[in-house]
Amino acid sequence: MEKYHKFLESFGRFEKILPIAQEASSRIYYRIYYESGTKVLCVDDNFQNLPYAFLQVNEFLLQNDFSIPKILGYDLGLRVILQEDAGEKDLTSIDPEENYVSTLKIEILKLLKLQELKPIPIIQSREFHYEKLNFELNFTYTHYETFRKSNNLDIDFSPPQKEFLDQAIIFLSKYETKVICHRDFHARNIMMKDSTNYWIDYQDMMMGTPHYDVSSLLYDAYKPLSLTNREMLYQFFKDNSSHKKNRFREYYLTQCLQRSFKALGSYLYLLQEKKMLKYKPSIKYCLLNLMEISQLGLFPDSMYLFVSLLLKRLEEDGFFE
Repeated sequence: MEKYHKFLESFGRFEKILPIAQEASSRIYYRIYYESGTKVLCVDDNFQNLPYAFLQVNEFLLQNDFSIPKILGYDLGLRVILQEDAGEKDLTSIDPEENYVSTLKIEILKLLKLQELKPIPIIQSREFHYEKLNFELNFTYTHYETFRKSNNLDIDFSPPQKEFLDQAIIFLSKYETKVICHRDFHARNIMMKDSTNYWIDYQDMMMGTPHYDVSSLLYDAYKPLSLTNREMLYQFFKDNSSHKKNRFREYYLTQCLQRSFKALGSYLYLLQEKKMLKYKPSIKYCLLNLMEISQLGLFPDSMYLFVSLLLKRLEEDGFFE
């Protein structure tokens, strides 16, 4: 950390530096304790040249009155950014569920506001087209195969299941009026401080269906919801959306399937490659989400059977204990 000291000292005298628990992001974060209060240092190996997406998207959101941590300074050579501290609590800390649901309504309205904005070029240039969605599909296949072999599982995807999933992403990729998506919109990426909720991890915004972010939020394996509240929030989203195309619910549930399937691959990767055991519960809740989505979407029975058998087998083997 000494190589960052001169940069940090240009913002005042600091007392200590503590690492912030790493999540799925490739970026590394530290909380810096200044005499005037705390700030957050982001170390980003992708911070290589200008114009830099993090800076551009940050300014775009601030100009449109979204609550996000302001960037206080950066060093291109060190690949670091100093930001405001958005606090230590995220939405997963909200209980009971009734209070959480009320908060989600506010965040859904913010999403709908985001979807009405004209994207800046860096966002416009990135899209959930077929190639991107197919990459995510294969990401999960790859990491599931590693997981399956290491756990001696005989449960695997059949050719018809893969064909169905391929048709699902073709369907999503052809959605015509794409909107701005946060891209990783879940409870752990919404921080709470001083009665304000702050979005974080927004720098990879891109264009996708209006259902992309809300599917991540309502089928969040970090903070499960009851089916009743999930369906109520879906209706709230639909009622307030200006993108009421035909097959609205079909797009929503297909997007939920794609997002949860990609999330499963991410949790398996973080568990196996990064040895982050805290993601085991997320695997369980993700499988439960996929079971529910498969039923609500009236997707092929083979999809429900795959995830339900996998969950049952893992529970019998004591995987989650």
